[in-house]
Amino acid sequence: MRRTTAIAALLSAAAALAQDPSESTGEAPGRPYTAAQCDSWLAGILASDADGSGGLGEVEFASFLGGIDDPPHVKEYFADLLADGTGYADLPWLLKVVHKSLACRCQDLGMGENCCELDGAEVPLPAVPPPDGADGGEDGDDVAAMYRVDICNQIAFAFDSVVGRPAGAVPDAGSAGDGTGEAGDE
Repeated sequence: MRRTTAIAALLSAAAALAQDPSESTGEAPGRPYTAAQCDSWLAGILASDADGSGGLGEVEFASFLGGIDDPPHVKEYFADLLADGTGYADLPWLLKVVHKSLACRCQDLGMGENCCELDGAEVPLPAVPPPDGADGGEDGDDVAAMYRVDICNQIAFAFDSVVGRPAGAVPDAGSAGDGTGEAGDE
């Protein structure tokens, strides 16, 4: 098996772990994030494309994570983790997998077969959703909408697994967090 194929299989498995097929929007009960948090994360991704390439490379992805304000315990985690400015190299493995998994969604979004190369793979910027009442039934709009949901699902899953939940938080059903607020083993 080619190295790229093996890595793509790993990334697909990580994406599947982050998704619950019974819930297709950020509004579903049991989500470890709110719609406002998801919107904030999507806006942060758009703002973190420092080189204007249309996607987030590794350094930009770490910058995006370091700029998250909500939830506050996640902000505190990244402020401590990324304090020395080294960025992506300091991220836990799972967050690096999330970066590569989201970057490889470029193929689903019609960006070509070679868009998911290991060196230089970028998380495609989420398309701005159509205004309320606009025709969003085209296949491209549906794929873009699912991609936006996937971004928030994977980010929330990684936060729950890596950062944990604040002390006293009640874990959601099916949540990866143990409710202790302790970061998982890396």
